[in-house]
Amino acid sequence: MREIAARPERRYAFKHPLVQDAVYNTLLMRRRHELHELVGRALEALYSGRLEELYAALARHYAAAGHWERAFEFALLAEDWEHFAVLMDSAVHRIPVLERTGIRKLYNGPESFTPDNQF
Repeated sequence: MREIAARPERRYAFKHPLVQDAVYNTLLMRRRHELHELVGRALEALYSGRLEELYAALARHYAAAGHWERAFEFALLAEDWEHFAVLMDSAVHRIPVLERTGIRKLYNGPESFTPDNQF
């Protein structure tokens, strides 16, 4: 392991991907699931104010933990969040009560788009 960043937060990485794979493969499957779930929860708790930066990582950890529904939620948001965030900011500006309303599901399908592609 080596430190790859000290600021703004400390970050560590394996010196070589093969070492990482070797260590990972020594873990029992149950323990891998537990660790991925712990990492997912820790990321959500530590970075609650900026989760959009971590959607892909959260989806990956929750999938590896076997929490498919949670992984799917983050996977849906990962690619298009920057585009969606602009739309949500605009919607909150127009309808202030949305700021206090939790979004339980995000549907992104043909019915979500306008014929002129102006969303």
